[in-house]
Amino acid sequence: MTAPRVLKRLGSRPRDMTHVAAAPLGLAFAITIPAMTLLSLLGRAQSFHDGAVASLEMDNPLATFTLIRGHAENAAALLWIARKPGDIASFYPNAPRNRQITVGRLVNGARSRMAGFKEIYDQLSGFAHPSSASALSSWHASEQSDQDVRFRSKPAFKNDDDFAIACFWLVEIAEASGYLWQEAWSAVLGPDAPPPPEWRAASGT
Repeated sequence: MTAPRVLKRLGSRPRDMTHVAAAPLGLAFAITIPAMTLLSLLGRAQSFHDGAVASLEMDNPLATFTLIRGHAENAAALLWIARKPGDIASFYPNAPRNRQITVGRLVNGARSRMAGFKEIYDQLSGFAHPSSASALSSWHASEQSDQDVRFRSKPAFKNDDDFAIACFWLVEIAEASGYLWQEAWSAVLGPDAPPPPEWRAASGT
């Protein structure tokens, strides 16, 4: 799949997320703090997705991987709530510190449901933090000679494989977020809540 087609496919997913979020708001349903919290998590997913797509278009790997990392953390939070709906109060703005759930616990909690999640998250963190994974990200091989390197103040993807991996991770997390949000919505609000619509993943290859 070419880069323009990949970006076009990725760019359609925030519209899917908006569709999922808008349906409950259009119904005669009292919006409560738990519902607002869930919809805010969906809004975070869309924001991270939009930002990552924009960073891919700008050929910026550091911003891309950092935003995908935030996207992954948000998906882990949705999974936690789907499994433990009583813990949603831990995500409220006024939640006591001893009730708040750390990102580390969210990530570790996602390992059993999402195969390879921890390993992918660790790789994303390597780009997000000043570390060995990103230490030489601004240095690129010269077009004239593989023996020469040049410094670029604006990092870029070093090869098509890295770009493709970023796209793959972004698609996987976006799709997981859609399913997990529906599960969390049902788990927290119960059978009397309006059901979220079916998740419509973008088509195309």
